[in-house]
Amino acid sequence: MPCPHCKITIIKRSNNESAVSAAAYQSGEKLFSEYDQEQKYYPYKTEVTHKEILLPPHVPAEYADQNTLWNSAEAQEKQWNSQLARRFVLAIPREIPPEQYTDLIRDYCRDFFVSKGIIADFAIHDKGDGNPHAHILLTMRAMDEKGKWLPKCRKIYDIPSDHACVGKRRNRNLSVWSGTASGCCPTITISCAAGRKNTPPNSQMKHGIPGFIEALQNMSRLEYLMDVLLS
Repeated sequence: MPCPHCKITIIKRSNNESAVSAAAYQSGEKLFSEYDQEQKYYPYKTEVTHKEILLPPHVPAEYADQNTLWNSAEAQEKQWNSQLARRFVLAIPREIPPEQYTDLIRDYCRDFFVSKGIIADFAIHDKGDGNPHAHILLTMRAMDEKGKWLPKCRKIYDIPSDHACVGKRRNRNLSVWSGTASGCCPTITISCAAGRKNTPPNSQMKHGIPGFIEALQNMSRLEYLMDVLLS
């Protein structure tokens, strides 16, 4: 079982980036950005085999449309240096049959993001060259049942003092989007201490590659992911 590639970045306006453009890139669709009044389209992205938006149960169905979702998300961010979305790029092990790619990534998004109130927009890319991978865009804010975006929340950090992650970055952790149900983003924890415990057993067994989701969880040990995810 190879070690999977997992890259996590933040879409930032200060880097002249756009959540709408990122969504158009991963889906291969033509999207119109209301922020800069430009059409975003990448016609060479022909390897998209599946695309889907996963909504928490209380979110209005209209946000299953990419244009609606990402233009709305960007409209909430007023600053020149606003963080617009989180982006994951995950390599899919070639040992998994192609017909199982969609269920694998869908289960991963539901277990770790959508179940916490975050909207996930994912697409699977496969050129047939042995490099199947998934792109996942996550909203920076949660949403209430009326379609109102909730405030961003202050992050709380807490790594166990005896864990291997602790060293020059002592007293930091990997707890992200921490808040309460009354008006803040929910908590998503990628914990150094609990990487194996948090692995959904149904995902490991169902897709025939024991340890794939576990490996993604354990990649939280890397200081690179600590820096990017918590920035």
